Amino acid sequence: MKRIESQEDKWQNSIVNDLGYIKKHLRYPWKRGMKAPLFVAAGFVVLAVVLFLLSITIGGANNAFMPYFWPLSLLLLAVISSFYYLKSLKFSRIETGLEKAGNQQLIRSFLQEKQLLVYEHPQCPDIIQILSRPVNINSEQREVMVFIAAENGILVNSHFTENSWIILLKKRHDKSMAKSLEKYIADNKTKGSTIVKKRRY
Repeated sequence: MKRIESQEDKWQNSIVNDLGYIKKHLRYPWKRGMKAPLFVAAGFVVLAVVLFLLSITIGGANNAFMPYFWPLSLLLLAVISSFYYLKSLKFSRIETGLEKAGNQQLIRSFLQEKQLLVYEHPQCPDIIQILSRPVNINSEQREVMVFIAAENGILVNSHFTENSWIILLKKRHDKSMAKSLEKYIADNKTKGSTIVKKRRY
């Protein structure tokens, strides 16, 4: 648990420092260490090429399929993992037409209706989070859902509390949560409120 808390503390400080960039570009900024998963993917691509060359050199004549199986598998893993990683850095934005304070209250009301425990960042009231249960019984890995109240809109993203290559392939729930928030706003809008506009990714 200490390791999880340590990683989360580091992330908490980072998101506060990057808040202006996130609101402007709808994604986390590139930083030292963030390109590591892409370098790993590049390594898989190189390994796939080497395996392919070895396969056709050593045993390709005996089996027309085998020279392609492992190289293509590694290549596919690299492409899919890179895609999900880059996608995980982006925030969904829901236009509300409200000021930051109004969006903060909107997020709180939405989460309270769902009876979810809300964590508000002590240094920045714009950031509101919820924490999932452990993803399995043998791990303390959890998904952290992040809501950011901005001018005229709300940003939504999620991440996992531990970094690993395999976790990139796990399903995140930020898009489904953004859709639920969109529906909540549409269902509860009152006379004079702004109609929810199209979500940007």
